[in-house]
Amino acid sequence: MTKYSEMRSNLDNCQTFNGNSVTAVFEDGLYKVYSYQTCIFTYDIGKQETVQFDNSYYSNTTSKIQNILIEVYKLNDGKKTRTNDQ
Repeated sequence: MTKYSEMRSNLDNCQTFNGNSVTAVFEDGLYKVYSYQTCIFTYDIGKQETVQFDNSYYSNTTSKIQNILIEVYKLNDGKKTRTNDQ
């Protein structure tokens, strides 16, 4: 089980992992991150570009994962947009 403290490194290196509510896998040649069963991030490693980022509010836990993705992949100009009260 991957801890939040280890997640940044795993995401930065496009490594697969399983956490309590997050899973990162390779599917169809793409690196995908799921929060619970919802795909919130897709990255094309070959093109080195973000294909999809779901910044919708689902839960505090998903917001935490979204903020880590924003930091690691420089999404939203690096601005965290998720807070616990949204």
